[in-house]
Amino acid sequence: MSEPTILMTTRNRLEQLKSALLSIRAKKYVGVDVTIVDDASSDGTVDMLRDPAYWPFDGERLGRPVLTPKGREFYLTGAVFSPDSRFAAFRVFRLQRPEGRYRRNPASVINFGHKQVQTDVTIEQCGEICHLTDCVEPLMEVCRPGRVALARVHHGTPEQMEVLQKKIKEGSYVFPGNFELCKHLDKGGAIKIPLLGKERIALYCGLERPAPLIFLGAIHKKDFNAVGGYNEHITCSADDDLARRLQARGVRFRFVGRAVAFHLKHGKS
Repeated sequence: MSEPTILMTTRNRLEQLKSALLSIRAKKYVGVDVTIVDDASSDGTVDMLRDPAYWPFDGERLGRPVLTPKGREFYLTGAVFSPDSRFAAFRVFRLQRPEGRYRRNPASVINFGHKQVQTDVTIEQCGEICHLTDCVEPLMEVCRPGRVALARVHHGTPEQMEVLQKKIKEGSYVFPGNFELCKHLDKGGAIKIPLLGKERIALYCGLERPAPLIFLGAIHKKDFNAVGGYNEHITCSADDDLARRLQARGVRFRFVGRAVAFHLKHGKS
């Protein structure tokens, strides 16, 4: 299977997006495209993305990123060679603010991003997700047509993320195995680093409920297109709706223990 595209969507999450890109850069992924869709942010996100310090690859850059008009949208494109000379691309699309509305339906932003992806597999994530372990290889080992691979995603503050990173580095991180341990990373509950979402916890516990998609997960293009992507008429829980439609089609979800990520808390956009 070919290498995937990491698809990130964001709106006014400048600091969280910086952390997410730096976490990807630190993993030194090889041959992986990265595509970002910015939903008309007003906090300087695109200006930040012009800074090569936040490009998610090492290696020789081919020119400087240039903001170019493309119909109603604008996109920022650039390319680099990774250290072993395998080609990877970094693309940013900035959507204009829709007339008469404050923002787009997030489902439409994600669908737009999927249309730009040229690889068979998309590793979809929101712009506040930091990779704490190498997430690409474990997710790609599991993802295939008919199976969605999901990372283990925790949620909290940057300080809580640092605690979790230290545990992973020390080899003392053990993923919670039941509901009580899901509430707190540590058994005593002194350090609260909860999982992301009650339904996600329910799935870990083996309950018959669908898992919300996708804070960080790999999905095959055939499956995504077969159900028509996200329902853009839904303003809330579009991820749950997509999961149910995928499950009705026979697609299965599998959590991948070696792929651990962290969702940084944020305010309203």
